[in-house]
Amino acid sequence: MRTNYLLLLLLVITISCSEKKETVIATAELSPIESIQEYHGIEIKDSYEFLENSKDSLANLWYKENSELTKNVLDRIPNKEKLFDDKESQQIISNGYIYHYASFTSKLDVFYIKLKEDEKIPKLFLKKKGSEEEKLIFDPNLYKENYKINYLKVSPSGDYVILSLAPLGEVISELVVLDVNKKEIIPNIKLENTWSTGIYECSWLQDETGFTYIYIPDINKDSKNYILDTESRICFLDGSLKTIFSKKNNPDFKIESKKFPTVITTGKKHIFGEVNSVSKFSDTYFTTIENAKKGGKKWRPLFKRTDSIKKVFTYNSNFYFLTSKGNNIDRICMTSIENPDFKNPEILIEADTENLILNSKLTKDGIYFVKSRFGLTSELFVYEFSTRKIRKIELPHQASKIYLKKLNSDSSDIWVSISSWVSDAERYFYDYKTNTFKRDEIFPTNGFIEIENAEVKEIEIVSHDGEKVPLSLIYRKGTKLDSNNRTMLYGYGSYGSSITPRVSTIIREWIDNGGVYAIAHVRGGGEKGADWHMAGQKSTKPNTWKDFIACAEYLIDNKYTSPDKLVIKGRSAGGILVGRAITERPDLFKAAVVGVGLLNTVRSEFGHNGQNNIAEFGTVKDSLEFQYLLEMDSYHHIKPKTDYPALLVQVGMNDARVPPWHSGKFVAQMRRLNPNPKNPVLFWVEFDEGHMGASTSQKGWDDDTNEMAFLLWQTGHPDYQLEK
Repeated sequence: MRTNYLLLLLLVITISCSEKKETVIATAELSPIESIQEYHGIEIKDSYEFLENSKDSLANLWYKENSELTKNVLDRIPNKEKLFDDKESQQIISNGYIYHYASFTSKLDVFYIKLKEDEKIPKLFLKKKGSEEEKLIFDPNLYKENYKINYLKVSPSGDYVILSLAPLGEVISELVVLDVNKKEIIPNIKLENTWSTGIYECSWLQDETGFTYIYIPDINKDSKNYILDTESRICFLDGSLKTIFSKKNNPDFKIESKKFPTVITTGKKHIFGEVNSVSKFSDTYFTTIENAKKGGKKWRPLFKRTDSIKKVFTYNSNFYFLTSKGNNIDRICMTSIENPDFKNPEILIEADTENLILNSKLTKDGIYFVKSRFGLTSELFVYEFSTRKIRKIELPHQASKIYLKKLNSDSSDIWVSISSWVSDAERYFYDYKTNTFKRDEIFPTNGFIEIENAEVKEIEIVSHDGEKVPLSLIYRKGTKLDSNNRTMLYGYGSYGSSITPRVSTIIREWIDNGGVYAIAHVRGGGEKGADWHMAGQKSTKPNTWKDFIACAEYLIDNKYTSPDKLVIKGRSAGGILVGRAITERPDLFKAAVVGVGLLNTVRSEFGHNGQNNIAEFGTVKDSLEFQYLLEMDSYHHIKPKTDYPALLVQVGMNDARVPPWHSGKFVAQMRRLNPNPKNPVLFWVEFDEGHMGASTSQKGWDDDTNEMAFLLWQTGHPDYQLEK
């Protein structure tokens, strides 16, 4: 049964009161069209299902009205120019912002994408080893207007660079190959319908005769076949193509349409085929590069997704791999290539329930690996091939996070980056023979960020069921715990992804304005291993936001802050975390920022990219999983006549991962059920952006400034209050 209401686009005036000062906020309202969907005998009313139609003219008009009205409100916040107005931030802008490093070449030359001051489109530069001069080698403005480089892959010699080029704000791209010596695009290679950043990376053949990439047959976001039945192909430098791994090419493997059959070269002779989804594990196959060049018909099955194996690489005559089979904690193992036994391999590095293996690299000397407690404090080790023993490597100083980068498996060269919540990465070259570190300047930087006079606390708090949840706290030394500190609490909690220490101008700016910055490492993430992920997935997903709520309660109970000073933030799948936290405990928070959020999970599998998320969140086709999806659905948990926190909901209309209607439906329902809110509900719509946010560094600074100003306004900072 469907009841239709007259659609009206109304401009209403909402009065938001703060300390008895009335502030006029204009918002665009959208009348509902009620519909009912039935799942397993349960009727679900949906007032704004029509927003799922990207071609609905009234919906698009509403999005535009919200974009203009929200921009008007954010522009009215005074003193925004004070934010990020420091020497380090300005130095980064004036020197040029580096977006992406390519893997350096065997000659240690470095390629990188950089945006210089007063420019709109980043360009590709080359810095040769031992030289301070950077050379411009590719300008996207000369390729197509308003196209940017969103990914690159350099060949081992550095003679060629694969470039992924897409319109600003888009992710579906076209691939070309730059001949570095000639400084020109190879004319017979232009590959369309690719997504080389986010879903799949290209991989060069070691002889540089070609490279692998993924082809997407259907790139129409409104199509039911969007990014289904993808294919892994080889493109040869003469322009010829071969499909080597796909549902059609390899029918015996019974590859599902929604999964990604991807390939990656390993060493000089072999190539892996992986059937991927959102899981960290995959069904994996193996063949020679020579067979792949002939069309990839002779693949050899290695292991199944259920074997819990990841990050496999070859060296000499062996496979080396990480596995969490048995106890859900990673260990590093080895088995022979000729007669592999993944069920009973040789264990080189045992699992540690307290200190997880987060990062590993193989060189000719051994396997370097990082052990980390919850991903927050780290130590470096090496398993030496010569002694078959593990040796701890003493670092130049204590590390919160360690990142490893090697030259190749036939070399000893390895670089170690050490960073924290309050300090940028310091990169060192490690000399294996002398067991010494040397500061390294191979890579250009954006400028060093260090937060001085800051205190970092890594603690565990007790959640609703007694589980201990890691909580990171950053604030100025001497901060008084008197409940008056404005506090930003950030979280994610999906796909087994860990939030690891990384300094940012956001953290520095927040604590410079007297705030406490907190990161909740909730279940659904990977901070405590695979079990931590599974404890916040599908049926256990409520642990994700309940952990987050427990962290908020801890901050209030221990007088770091108060509900009038506590704000929260999440993006993408973090929208589940923030959306359900505010719908379950609106009394705890003053304001929330949700970016490109997953907010209507009951409908998520029907939007573009939705099929790929079934493994993580569930499907409505299953009666139990439907209940899980409904429980995590923020849109369907909005209640009438409830004082919700102030909201800044941000969306990119070119989002290819989370459809913008998740945010649109959430905002429309929030305003409909609470027509005279105590706090504003702002809907920030960007028509030229996608899932990853700002397409230029200046736009990124502007976005950060608006978010920061909004949160300072809502928490009562006197310098950022709107006039009556």
